[in-house]
Amino acid sequence: MDIEAVEVGAQDLLLPTQLDSREAIDQYANYLTSFTQELIKKAVPWAKPSEKAVPWWTLEIGQVVHIERQARRSWERSGLEQDWECWQEAGKTKRKLIIQAKRRSFREAIHEAAEKGGGIWKLAKWGRTRARKPNELPIMPTLVIEQGGIACIILEKVEFLKARFYPTIEVDLLDIEDLSFSRESFL
Repeated sequence: MDIEAVEVGAQDLLLPTQLDSREAIDQYANYLTSFTQELIKKAVPWAKPSEKAVPWWTLEIGQVVHIERQARRSWERSGLEQDWECWQEAGKTKRKLIIQAKRRSFREAIHEAAEKGGGIWKLAKWGRTRARKPNELPIMPTLVIEQGGIACIILEKVEFLKARFYPTIEVDLLDIEDLSFSRESFL
């Protein structure tokens, strides 16, 4: 809840002058109810969406799904060829819109993960768990390398990511004087 919005909105509340009749009390109660409802609309956020909700769902997709269902029901009732064609066309439109929305959502998630620190690990977890069906290989997008190149094949991507996250570090061991320890002494 936005406390500041409540404080600012409460300053506009009109106090009753006289509540000496039933009509005056009813009128002020109606005013107070509508004022409170408007204040709630401004200050109280909507409930968090369900965990089962998908991030790519929009009102437009909801409308297209509704239209497709209506077309299917119309065909089921009538059995006409014209209604069948309308249902098929509505289904094509629905599938196309859903594919576009999923693609947009995926690209936004990738962009957000790239912008935030540590987001790459969330994507890695997602890739291990939900990104693909059991017998399907994942299709990864091309990887833009910092030096201006791109990596298209898996081996190029592996080499770039390995160099980026696990760089080879050269260590000078010449300053170690005591060489009496051995690997077996630690085991």
